[in-house]
Amino acid sequence: LMLAMFPFLLVVLGISNHYPRLGAFNRFAIETITASLPAAARAAVVDYLQAIANPSTSQIITCVVLILWTGSWAFSIMERALNRIWRTECRPFLHGRGISVVMMAAVGTLLGISATVTGLLTFLQTSADQLAVAYPQAGSQFIRPLWQIVFGIVGVLLTISLFMLVYIVLPNTRVTLVEALPGAIIAGVAWEGAKHLFARLLGAVPYDQLYGSIAAVLATLTWMYISNLIMLFGAQMTALFHCEHLMSPRALYPSLQRRSGPAAVSISR
Repeated sequence: LMLAMFPFLLVVLGISNHYPRLGAFNRFAIETITASLPAAARAAVVDYLQAIANPSTSQIITCVVLILWTGSWAFSIMERALNRIWRTECRPFLHGRGISVVMMAAVGTLLGISATVTGLLTFLQTSADQLAVAYPQAGSQFIRPLWQIVFGIVGVLLTISLFMLVYIVLPNTRVTLVEALPGAIIAGVAWEGAKHLFARLLGAVPYDQLYGSIAAVLATLTWMYISNLIMLFGAQMTALFHCEHLMSPRALYPSLQRRSGPAAVSISR
């Protein structure tokens, strides 16, 4: 994913140069992606983007190929982990890569919907701020905290939707919306809380002084590790909430299925 992040931003930058009408949307996409990075990594990525102001066509094509390659492998690794949780076999190679491409398209669609909703909320917030300036007696001191709550709720809903999509599509078994929802809610709320906590810890820990030039890389890897733990925890909850047989001795120890007699009975007890 780290390999795909910067090429994706270069593709967005190239689209902005070729289609100026999409400049505002693409700037929002770049700001959204860089905002999810640690502060040190964010500054480095912005500096690199400014150094490559106008990527060439060959560079964009190379970036697209790299995005597809790294993205498919990332979702493939997630699929293996979720299949271990659900105790199912992985899909064939081509089938699994097809699912990965579908997941990339679905995640991109969700991010596009998020950008549209965020743009609409920003417009409404600007209108509300203008109204508060015109009518200060309307309780303007409560408007800004209210909009922060609205943006926070929208962010949590988007995160829950992304986790729910992962839990439904990637496992090689039938997972319903009702089954995926509790784990997605747990993972989404935990991820949002961990995001704010990690941002505070980065401000308190002198990463730059400890690790020097590689501080941004280590901070980003740490955040990805935490995100993966949260994703797997939500998937485990999704499986255990609705599949009690996964906790049975025969599911935990498949070798019991090949045993018979008093030994197997005593172990299962």
